[in-house]
Amino acid sequence: GAYASACSGFSADNGGALVKGPGFEEFLAVPAVITGIWSGVTGGKRIVAYVSGTDFYTYDFDTHTVTDVGFVSGGKTAMFEFGGFLYLLNTSGYYKYNGASLSSVEGYIPLIAVSTTPDGAGTEYESLNMLTPKRRQKFTCDGEAVTYRLAESGIGAVISVTLNGTPLNADEYTADTSAGTVAFAVAPSAGLNNLEIVYAMASSSRSTILGCEHAMLFGSNAEERVFLWGNSAVPSCRYHSELADGVPSAEYFPVMSYTHIGNTAITDIVQQYDRQLIFTKNSAYYSYCEIKTSLTGQVYVSFPVYPLNPVKGSLVYCGGCTADGMPVTLCGDGVNVWESTLVESQKNAVCISGAIKKLLAPYTQSEFSNVKLFCDIPSSRLFVAVGNVTYIYDIRLKCWYRLDGITSSRFVSCFGGVYIASNDKKLYRLTAENNDHTAVYTTHFSDFGSHRLMNVRDIVLTLKAGENTAGSVTAEWNDQGKKRTRTESFSVSSAFNGSVVRLRIPLYIPYADGAAFTFVCPPGKDMTLLGYEVTTNDKGELPYGI
Repeated sequence: GAYASACSGFSADNGGALVKGPGFEEFLAVPAVITGIWSGVTGGKRIVAYVSGTDFYTYDFDTHTVTDVGFVSGGKTAMFEFGGFLYLLNTSGYYKYNGASLSSVEGYIPLIAVSTTPDGAGTEYESLNMLTPKRRQKFTCDGEAVTYRLAESGIGAVISVTLNGTPLNADEYTADTSAGTVAFAVAPSAGLNNLEIVYAMASSSRSTILGCEHAMLFGSNAEERVFLWGNSAVPSCRYHSELADGVPSAEYFPVMSYTHIGNTAITDIVQQYDRQLIFTKNSAYYSYCEIKTSLTGQVYVSFPVYPLNPVKGSLVYCGGCTADGMPVTLCGDGVNVWESTLVESQKNAVCISGAIKKLLAPYTQSEFSNVKLFCDIPSSRLFVAVGNVTYIYDIRLKCWYRLDGITSSRFVSCFGGVYIASNDKKLYRLTAENNDHTAVYTTHFSDFGSHRLMNVRDIVLTLKAGENTAGSVTAEWNDQGKKRTRTESFSVSSAFNGSVVRLRIPLYIPYADGAAFTFVCPPGKDMTLLGYEVTTNDKGELPYGI
């Protein structure tokens, strides 16, 4: 049928009945606005983790306790799980949490060359890591040379020297940082890759990685990578981690592992099956993991990027949202789902927000929208937060409804529930147990027909009774060009709890050419409306000229 002309606080159940929906319940008060949030199991604990102010906190769902884990400086923080750790990334640092304590991530120290001879000639092995100025180099000693040349000169410092697996004391070697050499008083014993020197340069590209505001996991099979984007200095760039000595790592971002996506800022990246869909404001691209073999026979992975749509993209930064496995973005025409087609890697962007098009219009015409998108997969609900209003799309029933009251900044699915961080320094949860809000549903104006008049006698409501079912129905009609309304309240005895009842409400309206009806359920009350009927008497044709 047609959409309601207004609906707030009501939703539809699986049978299509109008039900007073869940409400926002305050869950936690926090020190400051939440700038990063995540939920899951870490260290055997079921937690919701969040950054508030300058610190990182966890709430334990089993012990119902909040723990201030430690200082992380604050600001927008990307949070993701990798290898059993929860990682936190913001402009001030990169941290990991093991379920008990927080530590700073220095970064994997790459092995840049192996089988290096004393004069510095060796085989390149791993690329430099943007997270750290440190690198490792392995030498094959000949038992005679006392001076070994590093891959770089003008280094910052020699960090450590290991011979045959045993760390050497600082007085057993001399480092010339300017020349990039290490000299020994006694020639190291001969052996294959038996000498490892760790050194550091004076600077690194760590700030490039820390500047990224958004993160996601993507890869091939078990070889998952971390993808980062949202660095304001290089907004069109996507970075990804690599295997550290053959092992997946969230602490190794090689200097060449990046891709520029067009020439405008990346707004969002969403995974769909084995594809990444990459969005800018006005365009879309796709990427996937491709196994390649170099001319030397080395097998490696690549993540090539191809154009997908030249006119639609995402106006929302990091919506990171999928509905029924389909990416969701906010485009100029509203909320779009990117449906698969019969042609691989082609998608159709289909607008699903026609019912709230006018309400979204002010936000779809802006340069970049501050609308928040989120999909709760277990309940098949898509959330679109605009100011202090949250529009919710039931994916299964394909209908919209709305909730009012809080300004949502971040969402997270949390052990069967939806939790919302707000701008009033609180964490809320959506719960059917809280009905302390007003729910309103207004039908479209029903025209009784061209040049017809009706006497409305009453309205019959079919309700599933609850413990506290009550509300009101208001009729609105035109009377000789003037808008008229009539309201009648109703309630259902709790003795009928669980039963379906038919409630006849007198609502006499003489000589109406049509009517609209508004159902209201006030705070503290419940309502499940299965249907309504309007009884009328035909009063004939309207006089000529009216």
